Order: sequence, then C-alpha cells, then structure tokens
Amino acid sequence: MKKILLIHGWNYRNYTSQTKETDAWHNRKEMVEELEKDYEVYKLNLPGFCGEEEPSQSWNLEDYSNFIRDYLEQNKLTVDYILGYSFGGAVAITYY
Repeated sequence: MKKILLIHGWNYRNYTSQTKETDAWHNRKEMVEELEKDYEVYKLNLPGFCGEEEPSQSWNLEDYSNFIRDYLEQNKLTVDYILGYSFGGAVAITYY
C-alpha cells in the first residue's frame, strides 16, 4: 500500500492555546477515512497546533520543512506522496 503524509493548514482554531483537540485533521475526518481506503496515512500536528508546543522563536517555511524532514527521518518513513492544504501546501512545496 502506498504511503501518504498529510500536512494541515494554518487554522487558528487549532492553535494549542485555543483547542483541546489533539488531531489537526479532526475537521476533515471523512476525507482522511477515504484516503485510508487506498493509502497508509500519516498525519502530524505542526508545532503550535493541537497540543504541540509552539516554537520558542518565529519559524519560516524552511523551519517547518525541516520539521517534516526530521519527522520522516526520526520515524524512518519514506512516503510516496505528501498532501498539504493551505499553509501545509506551502510547507510541502518547500520540502521538495
């Protein structure tokens, strides 16, 4: 089964300080369930979102891209696709 990594957008409602949610994809559950029919789905919360600690300083796209790279390396993951929406799309493009 092919693997896909999902990178969420910059939804202020998902800021760690604004929600008790632990999954930044909670509002797109049906989409994720559809993807899971054909893909091994990996999703993460970017720093500062859904329970993740905020970075101690301002981050740019390169920092978020490095976060994705580190996540994949630390988890020994190779994914076939990366799907990001909104800010997550910009992070995905920067990653490549």
